Amino acid sequence: KEEERIAEVERLEELQREKEAEKKKQEEERIAELERIETIQREKEAEQKRKENERIADAKRKEEEKIVEVERLEIIQREKEAEEKRQEDERIAEAKRKEEERIADVERIEAIQREKVAEEKRREEERLEEANQINNEKLAETQRLATIQREKEAEEKKQDKRRRKKRNKKLKIAEAKRK
Repeated sequence: KEEERIAEVERLEELQREKEAEKKKQEEERIAELERIETIQREKEAEQKRKENERIADAKRKEEEKIVEVERLEIIQREKEAEEKRQEDERIAEAKRKEEERIADVERIEAIQREKVAEEKRREEERLEEANQINNEKLAETQRLATIQREKEAEEKKQDKRRRKKRNKKLKIAEAKRK
């Protein structure tokens, strides 16, 4: 009976050991499962982190590309504005040059016109002076001829008077002879 009891105790102890071994095995399996889940979780988190980093890097790259494109467009705009300003400045300078040429032409034409008017005036004055000179000469000639004419008429009158006097004298002599 003692042997049975000892055998029973040993059997119970064996069962206890088996149960503990089973429990230990289950505990190890549970820990291994937890570690596996943690590993999967860590890998998942690492993958999410990698994707997030990729997304951030991609967004950063796109933002940089956008900045570069904006800067490129701003440079093109500035160049375009500079070209438009250069063309406008050229157009203004050309218009100014043409206006200055036009003014110079007008001034040159006015100067020629003034010279022409002055020349015409000088010629007119010369013509008037010449005409005046001729008139003065004609007047002097007329006055000289008139003086000559008066002198001639006075001389003729004197001679007529002498002839009348002579004739009257002859008539008186003839009259006296007739008597």
